[in-house]
Amino acid sequence: MSIMWISSAVAQTVSVAIAEWPPYAVKSLEDGGKYTKRVIDSLKSAGFKAHLVWHDNWLTAYNRTQVAKDDASIFWVCNPERADHFYYSNPFQVIQTVMFHLKSNNYQWNNLSDLKGRGPFGITTAYYYGDNFSEAAKKYNFNLREVRRESLVFNLLIYGRVNYVPTDILNGLELIERHVPKESQSYITYNPKPIEVGYLHLIIAKSHPQAKIILNGINKAIALLDDKYAKQLALKSLKDSCPTIEQAL
Repeated sequence: MSIMWISSAVAQTVSVAIAEWPPYAVKSLEDGGKYTKRVIDSLKSAGFKAHLVWHDNWLTAYNRTQVAKDDASIFWVCNPERADHFYYSNPFQVIQTVMFHLKSNNYQWNNLSDLKGRGPFGITTAYYYGDNFSEAAKKYNFNLREVRRESLVFNLLIYGRVNYVPTDILNGLELIERHVPKESQSYITYNPKPIEVGYLHLIIAKSHPQAKIILNGINKAIALLDDKYAKQLALKSLKDSCPTIEQAL
């Protein structure tokens, strides 16, 4: 645990667990890329000395945050099961999850119920694809094939091992550009109708001794955001963005 409370005149140091999730989190870019930087900068404006702690995957980032080895983690969507262990910040960005597939797979569908028996679906360990997909996967017994690293998921699609890949639009396009052979990239498309409109949050373990103080500070930082991404937020409170979560402080 790295948070230090020295005095009101000294910045409060907070470690933020993170892993690669391009274009939102890119280790090779300064400050993790523009999406990460905007949040870290807002934390600094709110009086935090925030620093990123990069992990090999999101499962490790999640686990480290859960046991308060890192003070918070960034880029998480609401999940009622995770809410048993974590406090969620107010939302700081909107994302849209769509279903990627091969162009040769021209099956026409309107609702997730239409995809019953149409799998397998390629997903990444520790990722949550929103309530809609999660509930449909359980209700219609979707055949899910998990990979530990998201860099592998579109290769499952190219080689015919899965038929669909649900993911955020920007993340999906970035993964295709980075990890799918150039000659195969044009074979992939996506249904533009979102299966989920989600909101990104920071999470703090409820077991963290300073959890509520950190959460209040992070929410103060988020309120300072005043850019196009903040203006896209129609819903700015946790109650609105995560109606299935009861979070008592």
